[in-house]
Amino acid sequence: MRYPLLLVLVGVLAAQDSRKPEFEVASLRPSSPDATLDSYVPTLNVAPGTTLRIANRQLKELIMIAYGVGGRQLAGPSWLIDPPGQANGDVPRFDIVAKIPSDASRDQIPLMLQNLLADGFKMKIHREQRPIVIYALTQGKGGLKIKPLPDGENRQSGCSRSMFGENGVTTANCQNMTTAQLAQQLQTLAPGYFREGPVVDQTGLTQSYDFTLAWITLQQRDAGQDGPSMFDAVDRLGLHLERQRGTAEVLVVDQSEKMPAEN
Repeated sequence: MRYPLLLVLVGVLAAQDSRKPEFEVASLRPSSPDATLDSYVPTLNVAPGTTLRIANRQLKELIMIAYGVGGRQLAGPSWLIDPPGQANGDVPRFDIVAKIPSDASRDQIPLMLQNLLADGFKMKIHREQRPIVIYALTQGKGGLKIKPLPDGENRQSGCSRSMFGENGVTTANCQNMTTAQLAQQLQTLAPGYFREGPVVDQTGLTQSYDFTLAWITLQQRDAGQDGPSMFDAVDRLGLHLERQRGTAEVLVVDQSEKMPAEN
């Protein structure tokens, strides 16, 4: 009879399937005190078999990247959400270098980063649906003005921001990004425009795009400066932002260490 062997094999396969997604190898460490702030805002739209690099980011920013949410969708202790010293940049920042297994799926990469943060910071998070103001990102009435990239693009994904260029305009050159990732990035690129709530992707689009955003900050507009708002910048892509009352998922950090365990 071969039933015992069959049961053993089934048990091994089940144990393998139940393992949490993890990077092949990863380091999570405090940034060097003299490191300059990286203007590149990364996403997790990266290819299996490559290396994920995130430099000089606050813990709350790492959580936002891992879970694909904006700052208004994150709740927790004040030291995390609004840390002392944030106004002058005197807050702990961290670097991550992580090798993604070649046999992983793209859907597993956010889970790998979530697990790395959970283990490194002894972090516990739960999710809630809350009624809040949202900014709905939809397709514009005039049609999309950016072209989708071919499937299988393996280039780095994210936005490189240049602050206060010609006429005080800030630009962000974004590559290999979905509209869902754009919704999350908008809240990092121009937080002043989205103080009331998160940007929620309602476009129904799933492909990736290259595009450029150009805008002036809300503070510049309030001071009377002429220039495109972030809403104008999004409209130029053939997309549209509209303020609404709605429901969105909020991540609540119940527990976290301030510094990661050594790895």
